[in-house]
Amino acid sequence: MLAFCNWVLKCGRSNMGTTLTAYALITMLEVSRVQTIRCGGDQDVLQAATDKAKIFLEQAISSPMNDYVLAMTTYALSLAQSRHTATLLTELDKRAKGNGTHICLNEFIV
Repeated sequence: MLAFCNWVLKCGRSNMGTTLTAYALITMLEVSRVQTIRCGGDQDVLQAATDKAKIFLEQAISSPMNDYVLAMTTYALSLAQSRHTATLLTELDKRAKGNGTHICLNEFIV
């Protein structure tokens, strides 16, 4: 229970759905890579869920997010090869510069 409370404090109640979706998308993308390597099987259900999560997160980026939620969303969408990745990385970079913990995130765009 303490871990859940700590997690809620990081993401904030209003961003819980976004953060959970980001976690789920990251997991589905990692699983899909493993499944493709091991099984080479049919992944229609996993692909449909991944697509829905990606769409949800892409729509959520217009909502206010704290740094933690923005970072999780950016990571998930970058794994999903979203067209919004560069914009999100730029926003993270601006926030990092603003609070004095600057790391140039755009160097990591592949």
